[in-house]
Amino acid sequence: MGHTSSSLWRDVTDKRLQDKYAYTSVIALKVSKDLKKLPMEEIFGTLKVHEIELNKDKGQQKGKSITFNAQKTSK
Repeated sequence: MGHTSSSLWRDVTDKRLQDKYAYTSVIALKVSKDLKKLPMEEIFGTLKVHEIELNKDKGQQKGKSITFNAQKTSK
């Protein structure tokens, strides 16, 4: 069974809230964009870029990546 946009968003934010810097990025993303109209790929891309920047700042970039599976929902 696939995730809905809201449950997928909740899963992503739950994982990202472990880091205070990621938390501020998630809040900024939610405030600056209409998440109901934003493609999931763009949300993930924004979070991935933020994660890469955090890793650079911490000197821990190891070339690891995260894979997300999204399911399109019809209205």
